[in-house]
Amino acid sequence: ALKELEVDVAMALLGLSGCADTVIGNENLKGVSGGERRRVTLGEMLVTGSQVMCCDEISTGLDSAATFDIIAYLRSAAHALQKSVIVALLQPPPEVIDLFDDIIVLAE
Repeated sequence: ALKELEVDVAMALLGLSGCADTVIGNENLKGVSGGERRRVTLGEMLVTGSQVMCCDEISTGLDSAATFDIIAYLRSAAHALQKSVIVALLQPPPEVIDLFDDIIVLAE
């Protein structure tokens, strides 16, 4: 029952409650959108019980609005569930950068 509650909270935080009974889909079967599919993967990561999530280039293939939404969801989930999230992004827009609590910039 506790795990079910955790799943419900993660779905609400990630904006997935409306598509809870929707098939994920594949190339032959229409399902959730690309942004929703990313958030489903993040939701799976949230409910595993890990205190640290590592996300590498989670914005690849998404537009800046979808990237903003996903990072905003991650921020909300990290704060609400008291988890640490490490995210690697290539050239994020300024509005996405503003969502982070701490930033490390790597350059050659």
